[in-house]
Amino acid sequence: MARLSPRRSHLVLPALVLCAALLVAVPAAIAADAGLIAFQGNRGGDKSIFTVGPDGSGTKRLEPGLQPAISRDGKTIAFVKGVNNGAEIFTMSADGGDVRQVTNNSSTDSEPAFSPNGKQIVFVGDRRNSAAAGEPSHIFIVDVDGSNQRQLTKGQSSVDSEPSFSPDGRRIAFIRGPGEARLVTMTSGGDDLTTLTKHSDPFSGPSSPGYSPNGNRILFGAFDRGNRIYSFDAADGKNLVQLTKGDSEGLEPAYSPDASSIVFRRGTDLFTMDADGSGPSQLTNPSGGSDIHPSWGR
Repeated sequence: MARLSPRRSHLVLPALVLCAALLVAVPAAIAADAGLIAFQGNRGGDKSIFTVGPDGSGTKRLEPGLQPAISRDGKTIAFVKGVNNGAEIFTMSADGGDVRQVTNNSSTDSEPAFSPNGKQIVFVGDRRNSAAAGEPSHIFIVDVDGSNQRQLTKGQSSVDSEPSFSPDGRRIAFIRGPGEARLVTMTSGGDDLTTLTKHSDPFSGPSSPGYSPNGNRILFGAFDRGNRIYSFDAADGKNLVQLTKGDSEGLEPAYSPDASSIVFRRGTDLFTMDADGSGPSQLTNPSGGSDIHPSWGR
C-alpha cells in the first residue's frame, strides 16, 4: 500500500474532516428540491392558493381558492372555489394553469384529497339542496374529470369531514361527529368502518388525519391543554406518540413525501419539523394575514 508523502498528508486530513461535516449536515436540512407545499393564504379579504418550497423559497400565489390538496406527484392541486352561492371542487396544475371544475352540485363541496394515483378525489359533500331535510355532510368520491361521482358515507346521525387516502388507495381516514369527534377509517368503497380513537385517549377533537407515506401510521391534530400533533398505528390506533412538545401549538399536519418531515400550522404561520417532532422551523410569515391548510407533494 502506498504511503502519502508528508507534503500531501496535510491536505488529506482537512478534506476528510470537511466531508464528514457535510455528511452530518445534509440530512438535517430540507433540500430545495424536496417537493412542493401548497397552502391557503389569507391576505386581508383575499383567500388564494399559494405554493412554497420546503425550504421556504419560491413562494408563489396561484388561483383564488380554499383548502388546497396537492397530488402525490406534486403536479396537480385540487381546491375549493365559490360558485353560485355554493362551493365546488376544482383542479389546476401546480404552476397555476389549466384550471378545471370537477364538481357541479349547486350546493357545497369541500376538503378535497387526491387518491395516490391522482385519478380520483375524495371530498366532503353537502347535498342540502337535493337531499332529504336534515341530511348532514358526508364523504363522496369522484374521478378527476368529474365522472363516476358516488357517496361513501350516509345517514342523518353522523357528520363526516376531512377525508384522506392511504398510500395504497385501499382505505380512507376521516373525522366523524357530531358530539365527540372520532377518527375513523373505511375502505375506499365505504365499507369496514373502524373507529380508532376512544374516550380514554389523552386528547379530544382529533382533526386533519393523514397517512404516513408507508401507510403504517396516521398523523393528526388534537387538543390537550393546547393544540398538539400526534400519530398512532393506522390499523388499530395503538402506539400513540405526541410529536409537538410542551405547549407548542400544532394544527393541520401533513407528512413530506419521504416521511422525513412534517409541515403544520402554528398560529397564523406554517412550520416544518422532523418526523419525530424535533427541529421545528418557521416556513412562512405572512404580514397581516395567515397561512393555513398545508399539503405536501413531490
